[in-house]
Amino acid sequence: MSVLAWLFGLGALTVAFPIVFHLIRKTPKGRQPFSSLMFLDPSPPRLTRRSTLDQWLLLLLRATALIMLSLAFMRPFWRNQSLAPLLGAPGRRIAVVLDNSASMRRGDLWSQAQAEVDKVLDDLEATDEIALFTFGNQLDRQLDFLRPAVDGTDDRRAAITEKLKGLTPSWEATNLGRALVTAAAELLAIEPATRSAAATASDEASQAATTQAEERKSLQIVLISDLQQGAMTESLQAQSWPDNVHVTVRALSLPHSSNATLEVARQNADEEFVLSQTNATRVRVYSSADAEREQFQVGWVMSVDGGDRRLEHVPCYVLPGKSHVLGLARDDTTIAANTLELTGDTEDFDNRFYLVPPRRQVMNMVYLGEDEPDDADGAYYYLQKALINTATREYQWQRIDTRQPLVTAELPDPAVGQLDRDAFPELLVATSVASVEHRRRVLDYCRRGANALIVFTSDAMVKAWSEVLDGVQSAATAADSAASTSVDTETDVNIRRRYSLWADIDFAHPLLAPMADARFNDFTKIQFWNVRRVELDAEADVGAENGADTHQRVLVRFDDHTPALWHQPLGSGLVWGMTSGWQPRDSNMALSTKFVPLINGLVDLCAENSPIAASYFVGETITLPEPKAGEVRQLTLPIGDTIELAQEEIAYSEMSVPGVYELAVGDERTLFAVNLDRRESNTAPMELQRLEQYGVVLGEQPTATEQVAEMRYLQDVELEHRQKIWKWLLVTGLIVLVVETVLSGYESNRRTQTVGAAV
Repeated sequence: MSVLAWLFGLGALTVAFPIVFHLIRKTPKGRQPFSSLMFLDPSPPRLTRRSTLDQWLLLLLRATALIMLSLAFMRPFWRNQSLAPLLGAPGRRIAVVLDNSASMRRGDLWSQAQAEVDKVLDDLEATDEIALFTFGNQLDRQLDFLRPAVDGTDDRRAAITEKLKGLTPSWEATNLGRALVTAAAELLAIEPATRSAAATASDEASQAATTQAEERKSLQIVLISDLQQGAMTESLQAQSWPDNVHVTVRALSLPHSSNATLEVARQNADEEFVLSQTNATRVRVYSSADAEREQFQVGWVMSVDGGDRRLEHVPCYVLPGKSHVLGLARDDTTIAANTLELTGDTEDFDNRFYLVPPRRQVMNMVYLGEDEPDDADGAYYYLQKALINTATREYQWQRIDTRQPLVTAELPDPAVGQLDRDAFPELLVATSVASVEHRRRVLDYCRRGANALIVFTSDAMVKAWSEVLDGVQSAATAADSAASTSVDTETDVNIRRRYSLWADIDFAHPLLAPMADARFNDFTKIQFWNVRRVELDAEADVGAENGADTHQRVLVRFDDHTPALWHQPLGSGLVWGMTSGWQPRDSNMALSTKFVPLINGLVDLCAENSPIAASYFVGETITLPEPKAGEVRQLTLPIGDTIELAQEEIAYSEMSVPGVYELAVGDERTLFAVNLDRRESNTAPMELQRLEQYGVVLGEQPTATEQVAEMRYLQDVELEHRQKIWKWLLVTGLIVLVVETVLSGYESNRRTQTVGAAV
């Protein structure tokens, strides 16, 4: 026999109370004086015999009642009536997610992290599966669930221990949200049928049982991190957290920490360009919220003969959790320095900021139209206002009046001779009918890699351009033509109440993707009064080269489903089309907040080679400039090593160390700085409630032993519920109490009668 609540068995000790009560002999307390004895000396009574038990049956009945009550509360049952044989517990599938971001370089955090991994390995059971992941900006698979551990064996504990020896913290930022989401997806994506344990089952029944056990495994993430406040958790908002994946957090900390960092302070890109080359540079110093120090020093560091030469440092006072801006002198001594350094804190992993002056990309823009640059009612006026020069980009405009005959010097034929690539236009904008020569010349540039934006301002322009542009036809009726004529500013305002809106917008396209967020995707305030009706022939061969897609892609349609914005390939370039302009004569688009990002986004897409920026973060990807025939591209790392880039390589993402890099393309050399993400310096500890707010399930899944014990207990409860032995024990106890009551009453009456007879 087994019991569910054995602690109630201690209630059987109460059986001692009846025994004690039976052994107690009460001494008469009343005194009766006798006159004949008043002259005698009192003497104490002598005990002639010990107290003995004389009511054995009553004592036995009372003790039995208490024992029955205690056994009933213990809820006994017989295990020989088992419901079903217990299946083996499936165990846990554990993903150890180890933080190896830059903040883990502080103190002995990395040693603590390795010790926590060893504890996880020590707590493993035979049925547990384990995998090791590390994360900074991305989740890296060091040893996943499906990969054999070592030489085809499955000694995963030894493999993880060996992996840890070769791991060190990186310089990447902490993207905690992305790491948790990816790790959860890894746990949920394991297919039991692909595992070797299921594949080696000897028969179908065994294989089915193994597969079922795999599916029932508890999913556990063990997060080992310093959980700094600067960790990025935005990725947790993108999807709901799976309820069957639990996260156990092993938070690491230092007893004392004072961390601060610095960066160039600027309000816009132009300011950084000016300050870095004149006699003043503004530097912003940040102090973490848990800092214990407030005094720091900031100054320049120069590289001299492979070493560092520290120049005079300026004292700086910053409160914990605050920032302070100070100016550093830029003179002949420091003009060659490209490194800022901070001293005075206890952590030095983020104490340097590298900078190089940004470079300008020259964008050649060609405008073909009839409006003047200062015409506030024309498209050219607003186009120039939207595309302004910045520290990284300079626009060189060329306006061609289409009312005049084509001048070859203004728009050279790209097919004749070798046109200088630096003078090749990135974007040509046409807003008028233009002559046949103008139209053909624009399309010739597109065939050789340029981009052209054709803004149809009249039905006549649609018909004219459709003669040289395949796949575009005019669909205007007589009524549409009358409605699409020029609207004078004095026209009755009721005409402008009949407007069209952008309705079907393709936010998946790179041009419109930045506006896909709910805060920016409302285009209902942009009204188009004059719209040209265009029919697009999606099946037409529009002249794409090199196997490119020959079909048109409509990005935006009006609310009547007619095309509003589209593009189509032509040669190695693109032709963009708009059926309504941004000038006040056609719409209020130029006055909308959407106009500037749309035009600048279009120019970004048209730029053939984006220039190397002046500054990047560790882990970012840079777009490499396309080399000319025979050119060699080499990248010099901050440690001095030089690597040669493959000709077909278009991007580079292995910038894993902060510092100044040098990219050499032929004879041209470009410097750019790579810095640590400033968020990584916010080392104050994060509260776990921040993860719970995103729905992350915190807790630890039970081990196989605990699961077996739980299943056994549930089965015992079911057996006890079916047998209900406790009811019979209570009934027996009640019967015993009734018998005891009757017997006790009988004995009491008998004693009374005996005493009365004696008196």
